Amino acid sequence: TDVTIFNSPLHNGKDVRLDVSVCHAPAKDVKGSNIKQREQLKKKKYSDATEVNNSLFFPMVISSQGVLSDTFSNLVSSLCTEVSKRSNRPYSVIKHHWLVKLSCILQKANSSIIINKMDSICSRQLYYTSRDKAHLAYHKDLVVMDN
Repeated sequence: TDVTIFNSPLHNGKDVRLDVSVCHAPAKDVKGSNIKQREQLKKKKYSDATEVNNSLFFPMVISSQGVLSDTFSNLVSSLCTEVSKRSNRPYSVIKHHWLVKLSCILQKANSSIIINKMDSICSRQLYYTSRDKAHLAYHKDLVVMDN
């Protein structure tokens, strides 16, 4: 698992194990079946280990577009409720803040994946010849056209 919360006060002092997973859900998947499938796979994978350790397990599945699984959404809501009570700040403000933070983290990760993929593609020095003998080469962080 990715995160363990020891003696969680929100869960009667039990240890809570979280596994974060990002999946791609196509636009056609309005019911979130890809997210639900990933959630079920994670539950199946970790169910035995959590029973042995007498802990709780929550799969935290989020789509690459930012849609949270029901389990993830419920946990975020519970945590925001608790923070709201303890801080005397409105629940809606806290939840909005947390969702914005989650969205920013997700988009940074998406951007990093795209940049790494582009870097991988561009770092292979590609050369081609045409009538004007253009050569495409990748030099450090720049793509240079050489005629």
